[in-house]
Amino acid sequence: MASNAVDVGTGATLGFGTSLLVAQLTSITPPSYTRVKVDTTNLAQISTNRYMTAIAGDMIEMGDCEIEGHLNADYLKVGTALEEDTEVLTLTFLGPDDAAGATFVWTGALLTFVPGSIVNDQKLTFTGTIAVFSKPTITADS
Repeated sequence: MASNAVDVGTGATLGFGTSLLVAQLTSITPPSYTRVKVDTTNLAQISTNRYMTAIAGDMIEMGDCEIEGHLNADYLKVGTALEEDTEVLTLTFLGPDDAAGATFVWTGALLTFVPGSIVNDQKLTFTGTIAVFSKPTITADS
């Protein structure tokens, strides 16, 4: 019988290898994978059936990792992270019932850091974008 257990984001962490950026993250969107589509449509084909054709390309483009969190000067080393050329990033999340989950490791860099609006009696927040420069190594913990 199939299990009803699902992975949730609670307990996920994102580690910066060189700058040691530490933040109270509230949201992590892992890098996306996009395979290139190559158009193979030709002029003769268009005149007979009007449908375009394509094949899957060989290259895979990695999307950025997006983060959100609480802005707290005691935890952030943003200047150091923005000055790094590249660093090793490690995204770890837990599986069902806090069991071992998976780890994504890639080389990248913090590209953007955007402080949120400053509002009376509201927490300070930020958003950020982390570029992905290498194929992530994905390890499913067991």
